[in-house]
Amino acid sequence: MLGGQIPHLMFSAKAILPDGSHAHLSCIAGDNGCAGIEPMVAEKSSSNCDTAGNITTCTTRHLGIYSAKRDNNYLTIYGPAAKLKYHIVGSW
Repeated sequence: MLGGQIPHLMFSAKAILPDGSHAHLSCIAGDNGCAGIEPMVAEKSSSNCDTAGNITTCTTRHLGIYSAKRDNNYLTIYGPAAKLKYHIVGSW
């Protein structure tokens, strides 16, 4: 804990859905099923982190293709290690 502040984790992703639409996904740690998406094949992905002040942003690219189920504005992603639930917050 830095300076008495509790760290907050927010995860976001861009996804191309089976119908070809583009969705911007988001969830906040502590939400049911919220976590970072693990790459299907780690050797094919790339990651980098940037820090500005006390905010660190990490980006991972080329995560792979996942099975998913859409329920209104929620998308459940079936990753290699867990089932994750993200909120669809817009398009890109």
